[in-house]
Amino acid sequence: MHSVVRGSCASGKPPQPGGLLGQSALVALLKGAQSGLMLGALALAARWLGADAYGRFATVLATAGLLAVLAQLGLPQWLLRQVPAAERASGHTGAGRHLLWRSLRAVAVVAAVLTPAAVLIRAAGSGTAIAAHLPVDALALGALAAGPLALLRVLGAWLQARGHPVAAQLGDGLIRPSALGLAVGAAAGLGLPAQSETAAWLFIGALLGAVLVTAWQVRGRERDPAPATAETNVGLAGTAPLLGIALLHAVMANADVLMLGALAGPGAAGAYHAASRVALTLGLAMAAVSTVVGPQLARHAAAGNRAGLTRLAAASARTLALPAALALPVVALAAGPALGRLGPGFAAGAPALVGLWLGQLVNLACGPAAVLLNLHDRADAALAGVALGAAANLVLNAALIPPFGATGAAAATAAGTALWNLVLVCRARVLLGVDSSVLGRAPRPGAA
Repeated sequence: MHSVVRGSCASGKPPQPGGLLGQSALVALLKGAQSGLMLGALALAARWLGADAYGRFATVLATAGLLAVLAQLGLPQWLLRQVPAAERASGHTGAGRHLLWRSLRAVAVVAAVLTPAAVLIRAAGSGTAIAAHLPVDALALGALAAGPLALLRVLGAWLQARGHPVAAQLGDGLIRPSALGLAVGAAAGLGLPAQSETAAWLFIGALLGAVLVTAWQVRGRERDPAPATAETNVGLAGTAPLLGIALLHAVMANADVLMLGALAGPGAAGAYHAASRVALTLGLAMAAVSTVVGPQLARHAAAGNRAGLTRLAAASARTLALPAALALPVVALAAGPALGRLGPGFAAGAPALVGLWLGQLVNLACGPAAVLLNLHDRADAALAGVALGAAANLVLNAALIPPFGATGAAAATAAGTALWNLVLVCRARVLLGVDSSVLGRAPRPGAA
C-alpha cells in the first residue's frame, strides 16, 4: 500500500472519525469503480484495435504515465502536506491557495516543454531507421498526453488536500475512464479506422475533458478571496524526494510495457498490457483499502501505539492477500480463454498474467510497510527500498525480455515488486518494530 489519504476540513478542524470513515469508504468504492471502468475501456480498445495496434496504444499510455509523473514534479504529494499546514498556520481555509497556482504554473511550464518535444520526436523519427526499432509516433503522442494528465492529478491532489476526497477522485478516477470507454465505443460503432493513433487522440480528448471538469470543481470551491497575508514562503525544493519516489514507482509501472514494445514488438506489448491491467486490479484494491485504513494508521502512529499499528496493518494485509491467493488457481485456468475473448493474439498474455498476479500477491501480503515508514518520517528508507526494486526491474526486464518475451517481462516485474516490498517490510520491522505483513508478529522491543 503506497499512500495515505490526507486532507483537512474547510473549518481547519480534524474530521470526526465517523465522517472520515464514511468518506474513506466512499472513496474506496470510487476506486473500485475506477478499476472496473478503466478495465472496460481498455477491453473495448483491445477488441477494436487488435493486438498489434493495441500494443502501440499501450506504449502511448505507458509513456504518458511515466512522463506525467516527471511533469508533476512531486507536487501532488507536496500539496497534500503543505496545504493543510498553511491553513493551520494562518487559521484561514484559503491560506494555501497560492500553492495551487504555483504548482499549476510549474506543471504548465513542463507541459509546454513536452508539447514541442513531442512534435520534434515525431518529426525526427518518422521515416528513419529509428522508427523501425522504436514506436516513435506512440512515444510522441504519449509525451503530448503527459501534460494534461499531470495537470489533472495536481488538481485532484488540491481537492484532496482541501478536504474533498470524493471530488478528488471524480476527474482521474471516473470521468477519464468513462470518457475513454464511451469514445472508443463510439469510434468502433461509427467504423472509424482501428488505429493506435486514433485511440491515442481519443485518450487525449478524455484527459482534456477530465481536466476541464476538475478545474470547474476547483473553481466552484474557491470562490471566496484568499486573505492578503495568506501567502507563505514555502518553496518547491521539498518536492525532490517525493518526485524521486513517485518516479521510481512510475518506472516500475511502465518500463515493462515500453521495453517489451521496443524489444519484442507491439503484438507482445499488447497482449502483455491487457494481462497487466487485470493484475493491476489487485493494486487498486490495495489502494482502496489503504484509503480506509490510512487515517486509522495515522492515529495509531501519532499515539505511538505499535501494537495497534501491527494489528491493523496485518489485518488489512490478510484481508487482501487471502482472496488473491484463493483466486490464483482460477486465474491460471481462466487467463487464456478470458484474454482470448479480446481477439487474436491476446491469449498469449496468459502466462504473464499469472506471473504478475504472483507479484501483486507478494505486494498485498507485505501490507502497508511504505505507509508506516512515511508516517514515522522514514521516507528515506522507503526511497532506498523502492530504488532497489526499480533497478532490479530494469535489469531483469532487459535480460529476460529478449529470450522469453512477455513472460520474461512478467517475471522481471513480479521479482522487482516482491523485492522492494520485502525490503520495506524488513526496514519497518527494524526501524519501527512493526511487522506490516500477514504474519503480524508482535512489536519488536527496543525499536524507535
